[in-house]
Amino acid sequence: MKFTSILFTLIVSLLCIACGSTEGTRTSTSPSPTQVTKTVPKVARSGAVTVEIDAYSGRPNPGWTLSSQEVVELKQRLQGLSSISTPSPKGDLGYRGFLIHDPAHTAGIGTQAQVYNGVITMTDQQQTTSYKDIHDVEQWLQKQAYLHNQGELMKSLGK
Repeated sequence: MKFTSILFTLIVSLLCIACGSTEGTRTSTSPSPTQVTKTVPKVARSGAVTVEIDAYSGRPNPGWTLSSQEVVELKQRLQGLSSISTPSPKGDLGYRGFLIHDPAHTAGIGTQAQVYNGVITMTDQQQTTSYKDIHDVEQWLQKQAYLHNQGELMKSLGK
């Protein structure tokens, strides 16, 4: 009985150590020794605007934090959009566009926006509005992904 108890404690301890040792980083699906995919921190710096590539199911999406200059450009691209009644198209598995998180409303998108397949869907205080992507926000975000070390993933997604 004592052996079983010690073995159980050892296994639980090893699992706890293993789970905590990789927190905050994740390798891509085909990692090289130097390739690490950055994930969006669960708590970004106050007021930070973050972008996720919505591509994974069941694991964290890779992403980055926009610089102040990138936030200014995003705000410009979001000006004068035409609202549409059609909600954002839903993707199944694989690439489903980008998710922009703006908890401090810095970019003027509300708390979150999805950019996918020609539609920008902004959500704030449980109200959702869709707009036609007339300023190529999705293509701009795709270019930003390459600039933020997400090129390999974007290539694997055909973007």
